[in-house]
Amino acid sequence: MTVARENLLVTAGASQGLDLLCTLLSKAGDTIIVEEPCYYLALQIFREHKLNIISIPMDQEGISI
Repeated sequence: MTVARENLLVTAGASQGLDLLCTLLSKAGDTIIVEEPCYYLALQIFREHKLNIISIPMDQEGISI
């Protein structure tokens, strides 16, 4: 897939990207659904943004709703 330069944002890693997304797209008290287990730094970032975290268990076929 070709990406135009104006549509590309380089971050210093996954944690910075997640923090940026939370800053731009959420507000304190919003709910986020994550797979379980989840990237531990992501959970810390979500808590710092005061998001309500709901963990959904996973199995061999994906999210077990």
